Amino acid sequence: MATNFTSVITETIGEEEVVIYQSPAGIKSIVIGCSVANKTTAALPITIKIKRGNTTGYYVKNKKINTGDNDELMKGNKIVLLSGDQLVASSVELDSFSALVSALTGVT
Repeated sequence: MATNFTSVITETIGEEEVVIYQSPAGIKSIVIGCSVANKTTAALPITIKIKRGNTTGYYVKNKKINTGDNDELMKGNKIVLLSGDQLVASSVELDSFSALVSALTGVT
């Protein structure tokens, strides 16, 4: 199976959990980057979770990002996602963050 680099942009992250990346069906992925940007005029927290079926774990919980700032959450780390795994994000205010997730898909 061929490996491919991909990126996904999510423009609107708010109070409801939103999927910012999902590993394709039947394919493993390695998340190599996850940048978030605070679009508001206040320092706000963001939460990123990993969902695998009925199991959920936190990657980042209530990480405060200053107004107008962005943060590369991976900081050189990598996350292996199995087929169908999701990264979901939420904050405490409507339309407060955007995100860019970079991944390598088709890994074995």
